[in-house]
Amino acid sequence: MLQTVGRAGQVLDLFSAAAPEWGATAVAHELDIAKSQAHELLVSLADIGLLQRQQPGRYRLGWRIVALNSLVVDTSDLGEEPLRVLRALGARTGETVHLAAWGPGTGICVAAFEGRELGTPPPMAVGARMPGHSTASGKVLLAGQPWEAVQDALARDGLEAMTQRTIASSERLREELAGVRRRGFAYEEQEHQVAVCGVAAPVRDLHGHVVAAVGMSLSAARWQRAARDSTRAVVAVAERCSELLRHRALDRRTPDGTGLATAL
Repeated sequence: MLQTVGRAGQVLDLFSAAAPEWGATAVAHELDIAKSQAHELLVSLADIGLLQRQQPGRYRLGWRIVALNSLVVDTSDLGEEPLRVLRALGARTGETVHLAAWGPGTGICVAAFEGRELGTPPPMAVGARMPGHSTASGKVLLAGQPWEAVQDALARDGLEAMTQRTIASSERLREELAGVRRRGFAYEEQEHQVAVCGVAAPVRDLHGHVVAAVGMSLSAARWQRAARDSTRAVVAVAERCSELLRHRALDRRTPDGTGLATAL
């Protein structure tokens, strides 16, 4: 059963903007499984609405994912408050901003707002992976994990060279993550995309654990003169989001502080 669930997750991970449709033959080849097994997985996912059938034998992501996405936002520990603060940051600075959370072994963009400045990088797509070796938000989230989790991520995903500036060794990554923990924020300087730089800072829960990252993306042309102010703004907003998250957690506790009020 667990193996089947894992395979289903692998199938869903195949879908992207560049590859929005998949069939049994391609899935079987990509996951190195039998075509009959790939067909069963696709049919099962379509039956529960996570996929939808297109032309015979072809599948796209289903609309139920949209409903689940909204439910995640409504019921997550983060809540709606950080999104309002993030939107205000983008409006105030004119830069592209995003919120990322830790997914299965990588950062995941959970919200993004496009900037209005000329040449501002387009926002990351919601649901896009934000690798811990090449993006500022990914570094912040990876730095919040124990080294064993970092090693697992490296073993699974490696260190893909996104640009000539991408971190290329585990030793260099370990140094970078140590610096992120020490500074309290992370930089990305044309490491994920050429001509794009960025800064990110951690959002922490009631226990001090990193649960999300506030990030800002700027064009490399603007980075040199805007890096300091951008860093201050992002760190301040991340701290505000952490404060909101702590208040949310405290509000949900029972009067004696032993549990969640919503669980009673």
